[in-house]
Amino acid sequence: MKKVLSILLACMMILGSVSVMSSCEQGAQGIQGEQGLQGEKGDKGDQGEQGLQGEKGDKGDQGEQGVGIAKVEIINGCLIVTLTDGTVVDAGNLFNNEAETNQPSDTEPKEEPEEEPSTEYSNGLAYKVNADNTTCTITGIGTCKDSAVHIGEYINGYQVTAIGDKAFSQQTSITSISIPNSISSIGDRAFYGCTGLTEITIPSSVTTIGTQIFYKADNLKTVYYNSTYSSADNPFLNTSSIEKVVLGGTQLPTSSDVFLGVKEIIILEDSITKITANAFKNCTSLKSIIIPDSVVSIAKGAFYGCDAIESMTIPFVGESETSTNRYFGYIFGASESNNNGYFVPQSLKNVIVLGGSQIGYQAFYSCSGITNIIIPDSVTSIGSWAFGNCSALSQVTIPDSVVSIGSYAFAKCKSLKSIFIPNSVTKIEAAAFRE
Repeated sequence: MKKVLSILLACMMILGSVSVMSSCEQGAQGIQGEQGLQGEKGDKGDQGEQGLQGEKGDKGDQGEQGVGIAKVEIINGCLIVTLTDGTVVDAGNLFNNEAETNQPSDTEPKEEPEEEPSTEYSNGLAYKVNADNTTCTITGIGTCKDSAVHIGEYINGYQVTAIGDKAFSQQTSITSISIPNSISSIGDRAFYGCTGLTEITIPSSVTTIGTQIFYKADNLKTVYYNSTYSSADNPFLNTSSIEKVVLGGTQLPTSSDVFLGVKEIIILEDSITKITANAFKNCTSLKSIIIPDSVVSIAKGAFYGCDAIESMTIPFVGESETSTNRYFGYIFGASESNNNGYFVPQSLKNVIVLGGSQIGYQAFYSCSGITNIIIPDSVTSIGSWAFGNCSALSQVTIPDSVVSIGSYAFAKCKSLKSIFIPNSVTKIEAAAFRE
């Protein structure tokens, strides 16, 4: 420090010396230098052009109202989240072992009936508790990851009674859906866009069905339909992909368009007993139908316009076993047997008759497209002109129950080259096989 002060003092002394010297002797004034030349001013740059203004974009759609969490519960070890719109989501089991799962929770589950059907179901399905506070409606896939979805009859104590509108909309990974007998209602477009579905069963408990429930379920081929739902204004099965419908309910849908795209229809034994007028009207894709002998009547025109049909199994010929309208064309809309040929499609080749005591007068007259007919062993007589003018008929089986064949019964059957007549036949009338 002392050294620094010494240096500073020394400097001050030197400066003081210089000042003293300046006052003693003044030096000569130096020559002033010439002023430098000023540089030229540069040109001003051009101004850039203004960019074009973009067009105003369209106003975006208003977003849907957000959904928040209203309540979170732990029920039987599962995390149950209730949203502000009422939807309930089962987020799955919180515990890994049974001992923990059975621990009591702060919120007790709703009591279930003592004798309750199976409670197994696909975990995570979203549902909404109905107004009665005892039942619920499936509203969506929720957190469920199953490709084979099993809807149980109960979820967390609530009986499942409905599948809501668009509940499984666009769930392309679903390959099957099991619907329990507790469900009575299926909402609009419930299975819309479920392209992984190939078949489905609608149980008998379902009494209400929304519109277009299989819309764009493009790989759905078979529907097992056991419901009694019927509406003239709702062709709910009218989907181009459906090829086969198995009918097990006690009532046919009344919409004339419900089966428009279907190729095969099977009516199960002891289900439907009557087929109403226009039931399958204009089903131009229909190629095959099996009607069991539990059906007791078929109305006039039930198959009107089924112009592609190739095979039929029928319980009797005509309207019923006891009716006077016992000719084949009746169920296609013909008013008399002479008009069979105008109404029975040429595409129809094979007919199996399951019952009846006779093949009556002109029963198949002029059904010129049919090639093969099987007659049941309940038949005892074949009437006059029964197969007259069936020009394509090449094969017919006469059972040993038949005792009489009427006149012109097989007249003008030019494709029939041979026929076996059993020993039971005791009477063959004139020109029965006339060409």
